[in-house]
Amino acid sequence: TNGCTFVVVGHNTNPTSGNQWFVEVANSASLSTRDRYLMANITGTNGYRTRKASATASSDAQVGSAASADLFVVVSRFTGGSGVANQHVNGDSTPETSASIGVPTGLSHTTVGAAFFSSAISAYLNGDLFTVAIYDGNIGATAAEEIATWAATNYGTTNAA
Repeated sequence: TNGCTFVVVGHNTNPTSGNQWFVEVANSASLSTRDRYLMANITGTNGYRTRKASATASSDAQVGSAASADLFVVVSRFTGGSGVANQHVNGDSTPETSASIGVPTGLSHTTVGAAFFSSAISAYLNGDLFTVAIYDGNIGATAAEEIATWAATNYGTTNAA
């Protein structure tokens, strides 16, 4: 009910090889579009995706261009209760924002580098994750920029702010 924040620093060595999950907190028995918070690489023109999904609906905050194999930092912020998902890619100061969605239920699994839906593991990441952090609650836009600055200093990621 508090929402959460994901921080992911890594790279996808083959971002066009299919949908690939970086991290999720989910109800593992649900479909990929239900009961979860997730951050993934979506092939085609969608790039990075941050999804908040309730038992009945999902909504995405996503970059409108294809993801690359470059090193990245993505901060995915999820509000508690009914609310939105915000996604900051490489320190962008104006995040992509989803529509308002109800709170996910039955969250039982945290998965890194793959997806866990319909009680099976799939959507494996083809890349490297150097840092994955999950915070209880939405850390806010100011802290998201502080993380982008830290990632640029320590990993050499782009900081677009």
